This record gives sequence, structure tokens and C-alpha cells, in this order.
Amino acid sequence: MILNMQKLTLIGFLADKESILRDLMRKKCVQIEGAESIRDYDSISSITVPGVCQTYELEQELTKFNAAIRAVSPYEQKGGLFAKKERAEFSSMFDQSLFAESCQLRDEINEVSRQINEIYKIIKERSILKNVQAKAECSLEPWAGLDLDLGVTGTRSTALMYLTAGADVDLNELQKQLEEATSLCMVHTVSSSSELNCLLLICHRSAQPQVLDVLKGFNTNRPDFGQLNGTPAETISLLKGRIESSTKEIERLTEQLKVAA
Repeated sequence: MILNMQKLTLIGFLADKESILRDLMRKKCVQIEGAESIRDYDSISSITVPGVCQTYELEQELTKFNAAIRAVSPYEQKGGLFAKKERAEFSSMFDQSLFAESCQLRDEINEVSRQINEIYKIIKERSILKNVQAKAECSLEPWAGLDLDLGVTGTRSTALMYLTAGADVDLNELQKQLEEATSLCMVHTVSSSSELNCLLLICHRSAQPQVLDVLKGFNTNRPDFGQLNGTPAETISLLKGRIESSTKEIERLTEQLKVAA
């Protein structure tokens, strides 16, 4: 059966506000709304204190608490099906020292959570997040035997091109056509597998147009190494080191969340 709800308007002295609200909350007999929700609020607005600023501040506090709860909830120790849940005394809701302690713990949790997110952000910006790094490392691995700084793209008179070619590309035919096009070019096979060939092409800059014309007839690509510097082996080692140190720091901070939970 659905009971009809009744509405009541309570007006009293501001000095009694806290004690009245506390009693009403303890009795759990009414749903408390602000004065501004009253239909004819305009008629009594001059003698009421809506407390909009206080409400906003409390909402900000609540947002921080919710963020902290979300941060530690994955690490909360779950009790059994019939485990007793802790019950707090109603009076503890108004214990200012307990509230201050809760706020301190909340802020510590949110700070740890912020640091973790910041590390993930840095990792992502450097493209060394695990799944991204896996691709980067995978693309660098075939080049590991190349003892050449990836930041070097040539000299004043020579151009260096890093190329990948599918297994279906006839490297002998590619070499033959390049030799026919110009004598100012050489191709070095860095690595070769059943799926991919990694090539380093060096040519005189004057012969670069002829070289590019030949490459158009073959299924080759130029890998983007971005702003990477150092040899491929050095870069792979650096990426692994960064991820390892970042992962350890995240693990250390996560342990703090577990304790806080």
C-alpha cells in the first residue's frame, strides 16, 4: 500500500537549526529539503537563510570523499556473506575531531591517487605505457643489431633511409633496380625474417629522386622512430628501464592505498 505523503514547513530560530536538524535526522521521519524548495518561498525569502554557500562547500567535501572511496574500494577487505558490518553511533556523525581525521585520510588517499594518475599520464605521453611500449619495442627489436644512432638521418651530402619491406619483396630485384638507377646508393639488410625485412638505405642526396622512384615500385615503408635517439638496443633498454621504475613506483603507491582501505 502506498501512503500519501504530507508536507510540512518548519520555521524556527537560526540558533536552534543544528539541534533541530539533528533530532529530525535521528528520528528518520522526514525528508529534509532547503527553504528554497518551498512553493511560496518568495513570501518568506526575507526571513530565511538558504545556505547556498555552505551547501556548495559540503558538496565539494562530499566529492572529495567519493573520490577517495573509489580509489580504495578495489582494495577493501571483503567479509564473508554473514560478516558483521561495523555500525557507527549516530553521535559520531557530529564528532568534529573524527571528521578532521577523516578529511586528513581522504586527502592523503586522493594525493596518492593523483600521483598514480600522473605517472600513468607521463608514461602515456612518452609512449611507454605497457601496451604502447610493447609495440615500440616490437618495432625496434628487428633493428637491435644496427649500431647507428636513430637520430641520424644523414649528412650534408648523404641521406639515410630506414625501410621495412614485406617478405614478398624481392630484395635482389630491389638491389638490381637501384644499381641501374644510380651508382650512388647502397642497401644494407639489418635483419630478415619470414614476415619482415629491415633495410638501411644510404645514398648521395643528388641521387635521392632516382632512389625514391625505384622504391615506389616496391612494397616498402619508412618506420617512424619519432624523436628517439641512441642505437635501437640502447633505446629498447631505456624503454624497459623507464617502465620498470614507473611500475615499481605505482606498486609502492598502490600499497599505500591498500593500507588506507
